[in-house]
Amino acid sequence: MLKFLPLFRGGTVRLDDVVCRSNRSGFSAPEAARHYTVIVPRSGVFVGEIRGQRVLSDANTILFLNPEEPYRVRHPADGGDRCTNICLEEATVRDLLRSVDAESAEKASVCFDVSHGPNEPAVHRQHRHLLASLARGWRDALEIEETVLDIARAALATTHRRASLARSPRRVGVALGHRRLVEAAKELLATRSTERLLLGDVAAQSGCSPYHLCRIFRLQTGVTLHRYRNRLRVRAAQERIAQGEKDLTRLALDLGFADHSHFTHVFKGETGEPPSAFRAILDT
Repeated sequence: MLKFLPLFRGGTVRLDDVVCRSNRSGFSAPEAARHYTVIVPRSGVFVGEIRGQRVLSDANTILFLNPEEPYRVRHPADGGDRCTNICLEEATVRDLLRSVDAESAEKASVCFDVSHGPNEPAVHRQHRHLLASLARGWRDALEIEETVLDIARAALATTHRRASLARSPRRVGVALGHRRLVEAAKELLATRSTERLLLGDVAAQSGCSPYHLCRIFRLQTGVTLHRYRNRLRVRAAQERIAQGEKDLTRLALDLGFADHSHFTHVFKGETGEPPSAFRAILDT
């Protein structure tokens, strides 16, 4: 079911393109990562059970795994998923943690104490450009390793900032009470991102009123429901273009956009460039 395709092997980091062909399924048997791993999903959706917490993982999310740490995975929809895995050494992880959270870095046992965080646009953009450069044959090991560490550090820093806010005394009760509602909404958006969903549909899945869902979703994720959905669509488009899709009009309609113009407008708003420019980068 899982295929690991090597993208880069360096002295400090390694990169794998991980392709999963699983269809809709329940939770797998427990597995464990062999390395400190930062997982950047690119397409598809799965639910990971990590440290007793269930995390919806889509292209808007980044995961952090420790070596020998058990986790389980289920797929709420057909189609599997595709991710970039960044594998790091213990000394590198300690340095990364020291740059974002000194207390975590000084523990005797080095570990990611966060399981997941948002894949912010700047990190996503750097990740996509890294993949495009590797596909074109980029082999400057020094620059590649520096770029990968920049991506890992930025993702970890954002995640720690979010976690710190959630743990503040004023918000901890709110965060715990609302997380399940938001995760249910994210799962619906991720598994039905190409459909024309109404706010009432998403609220019904979460079990709360439309107004309440809008408010807590933005509070926890930092974006609105439609912006979260649009990011999923745009990132799915980037993955399909990277895999060779040439017909942008067909791609727009497949992903739920009204037409090519709507697709271009949203794509440029999320990435800063039209889809034709993104394709040109891959073709350079």
